[in-house]
Amino acid sequence: MEDLNAQERIDDLTVRVRRQAIVIERLGTEFHGVLMVLLQKHVLTLDEVHAAERRLDLAAEIGKAREISAAALAFEELDRELGGSSEAA
Repeated sequence: MEDLNAQERIDDLTVRVRRQAIVIERLGTEFHGVLMVLLQKHVLTLDEVHAAERRLDLAAEIGKAREISAAALAFEELDRELGGSSEAA
């Protein structure tokens, strides 16, 4: 029974990651469109865009690190649960 619960949690994590990837892709597409309009209307310069890209890259790396950390903790918890169930058997 605990194996089923663990598999459900893994499945939930997988679905969550896939949904987040879809949202990120949509945000990227929308951001690109807005960026193109701002450049065409001369609201932004290329230097400003490059500076913003560097900041976004850094923010993305921080976000990835946080996601990896959260996933590692979730898998450690699952591992403890599975280890606890096999020791009791």
